[in-house]
Amino acid sequence: MVEILESCLVAPSEETPKHGLWLSNLDLAAAPGHTPTVYFYRPSGDHNFFSVEAVKAALSKALVPFYPLAGRLGVGRDGRVEIDCNAEGALFVAARCDYTVDSFREFEPSPETRRLFVPTADSADPPLVMLQVTFLKCGGVAFGTAMHHFATDGPSAFHFIQTWASLARGEAADALPPPFLDRTLLRPRSPPSVVFHHPEYSPDTFSARSTAPYVAAILKLSKGQIALLKSRASGGGSGYAVSTFRAVTAHVWRCLCVTRKLAPDAQTRLYLPAQIRNHVKPPLPQHYFGNALIRVSAVTTVTELVNGSPSFAVEKIKSAVDKVNDVYVRSVIDYLELQGKRCMSARNGVRDTDLWAISWLGMPMYDADFGWGLPQFMARAQLYSSGFLYVTSSPGKDGGVTAVLGLETENMHRFKDLFYEELSCLQC
Repeated sequence: MVEILESCLVAPSEETPKHGLWLSNLDLAAAPGHTPTVYFYRPSGDHNFFSVEAVKAALSKALVPFYPLAGRLGVGRDGRVEIDCNAEGALFVAARCDYTVDSFREFEPSPETRRLFVPTADSADPPLVMLQVTFLKCGGVAFGTAMHHFATDGPSAFHFIQTWASLARGEAADALPPPFLDRTLLRPRSPPSVVFHHPEYSPDTFSARSTAPYVAAILKLSKGQIALLKSRASGGGSGYAVSTFRAVTAHVWRCLCVTRKLAPDAQTRLYLPAQIRNHVKPPLPQHYFGNALIRVSAVTTVTELVNGSPSFAVEKIKSAVDKVNDVYVRSVIDYLELQGKRCMSARNGVRDTDLWAISWLGMPMYDADFGWGLPQFMARAQLYSSGFLYVTSSPGKDGGVTAVLGLETENMHRFKDLFYEELSCLQC
C-alpha cells in the first residue's frame, strides 16, 4: 500500500546545546507517546512540489532553535524522566502510495490512516519527532507528523510546524520567534501544598475504562448550526455569551449519554484540558515550549444533564474552566509531585459514562504552507479510544466547525442520527 522511498534521521544544521532538559509534572502527566496528525495537500503544479531535499533542509534549520525535539527521552541522575538533548535527530520518511487526496474526502481517523501516513519507530528509544511526506497518485501529498506529548502540547507543536514551514518558504531564521525552552517555571513548591481536590489525576479515575471496539467520525457543523447551538445554550440569545467549544461540547455530551442508554442516576464526567499560559503569575512567556495544560472536569447525573436545559451543561463546563487560576494550577502541580508515578494518563481510555473534550479552535491548524499552498485538510490520524472528542475549525473561511469523535462501534450510527436530528429540530 505504501512504498518507502527514504528513511533517515535529520539532525540540527548547526551545533546545539547538549544537556538534559528538565520536564515539568505537567509534561510527565501528558499522554505517554506520540500524537499522530496528518495534513493533505493538493498538487500545486510546481515540479518541485514538496521537494524532499528542500523540506529536509528546512527541518534541519528548524531543529536548531527547537533542538530538544532532536533529542531522546532519558533519565536524569535523580531518576526522573527528562529530554536528553543529544542532537540525534528527527525521523524523516519519504514515501508514495496509490491513494489520492479525494480518497479521503470522507476522512475518518483510524489505525489504518496512521499506519499509512504517520511513521513509527521500532526502537525502545524512538525519536521525539517522526515525520512522513507521502506522494499520492494524484500528485498531492499527505504529510504525517508524530510528536511525543512529553515534549509538546498543541500550541508548542503548531509553533514548531509553523517555523519549519516558514523556513521552507525561505524566511530568515532570525525573523521567527524562538521557543522558550526553560520549563522550570512550572516547578512544584517546596514543600508541596495541595489545596484542591484533583480527581482528574486520580489512579481510580481511569481504572474502569471502556475497552469496547470503537470507530471515529467527522461531524461537520456549519456556521448557521453553530449559531443555533449557541443560541439554545444561552437560553435563546438573552445576552449570555456562549463559546463555540462549550456549545458543541455540551451538545455532544448530552447526545452521548442518550446514545449509550446510561442509567438515569449514573454519574457522568466531562474532562477538559485547560490552558494555563495566561493563568499563572507571572504569565508564561508567549512561546513557552512544553505542556501548559491541566485537566479539569465537570460532573453531574445523566438525568440532570439530559433532562436539564442545554444551558445547564454549558454552565457546568464554564464552572470547571473558570476555577483555573494561579493557585489552582500550583495545587495541581504539587498534587502531581506527591502522587509521582501513580498518576495515570487519559491515554489509557475513559469510562463508558464519560467524555474527554479537547479544543483545537483558534490553533493554526491550516497555516502549514511549506511554499506550495495551504493544506486542504488537517486532523488527528488516530484517536486514543472511545469517548474522545476534538473540536476544530473546518478548512476554509466559512466559519464552520468539525467535531472529531471516537465512540463504541455499536453506538456510532445511533449517535450520528441523534446529533443531527436535534440540530434539525433547532432549524424548524
